[in-house]
Amino acid sequence: KIDQLKKEIKNSKILIKNALDFKYYIKSRIPNSFPLPQKLVNTEVNEKEVKKYIKTMLVHTPETLNALKNKKIKFLDIPIITYCYSITCDASKKLAKKLILMGFNNVREYEGGIDEWTKKS
Repeated sequence: KIDQLKKEIKNSKILIKNALDFKYYIKSRIPNSFPLPQKLVNTEVNEKEVKKYIKTMLVHTPETLNALKNKKIKFLDIPIITYCYSITCDASKKLAKKLILMGFNNVREYEGGIDEWTKKS
């Protein structure tokens, strides 16, 4: 799993979302990932705002952005990976579920999270 994630990070094709509170994102994160705290989604931040935020983050995934501009993929089909602290943390699972309920079709969870990433990178 970690090797696949490293490859995807290198290829800049995937949006990686940290599901933890922002303070944890500041302390430690997977490279090229961006915060989207699952606790905020559908509470303090609505679906329209989440989609707008994700659209602005696509500049960090040039291949995906180009595919979207050239109509090779649809916005709701962009690849997204969620993660949190470790396999025992459920924030990434909750965020992935919320994104799927918003209509995103290509959402995966990196279950090992920051814990696995820092130990194996």
